[in-house]
Amino acid sequence: MAEVYVAIGSNIAPDRNIPLAVRKLAARFPLTGSSAFYRSRAVGIPQAPDFINGMVRLTVKIPPREFKFKVLRKIERSLGRRRTRDKNAPRTIDLDLVLYGRRVIRSRSLTLPDPALLDRDFLYVPLLDIDARLVLPGSGKSLARLVGTHARPRLKKRVRLSAAIKRLIQTIVIGIGRGHSRKGNS
Repeated sequence: MAEVYVAIGSNIAPDRNIPLAVRKLAARFPLTGSSAFYRSRAVGIPQAPDFINGMVRLTVKIPPREFKFKVLRKIERSLGRRRTRDKNAPRTIDLDLVLYGRRVIRSRSLTLPDPALLDRDFLYVPLLDIDARLVLPGSGKSLARLVGTHARPRLKKRVRLSAAIKRLIQTIVIGIGRGHSRKGNS
């Protein structure tokens, strides 16, 4: 089993799509943590709507490539995500595998930890919300120390959405505790 961190973002109906994505993830995998959700400017397209970004921590039993390409991408498609050549295009949902346990992977199809982690506040701030003492795999250093020299994040917390996600997670955890099952962790 591995503890994984998945970044969740949307700039098309985020108040609808982010909870749906969290629900779909939690239906298959134990959800063990969630960050606050933040508003941030779209990267690369100044006129695009702002993104809402956050992160969840899950426990998974499947390999990282399978998790990324068969689970995360499938959820994205189910929520209307259409990948285009423009990596910065607006999207209904964006699910990125940021960390997979302590694994370090460098391949054409998958790089872990996410190579943008130290440069993008909408990735490292939510991750630090979940685990302020996290040591970045492959570095031996704490994430907080590594990003401590960066400029102050320019994110705005989305309090209502963050609270709604926390309530959703509590409902899911309580439901599982009462004997409701998930589809499996495979």
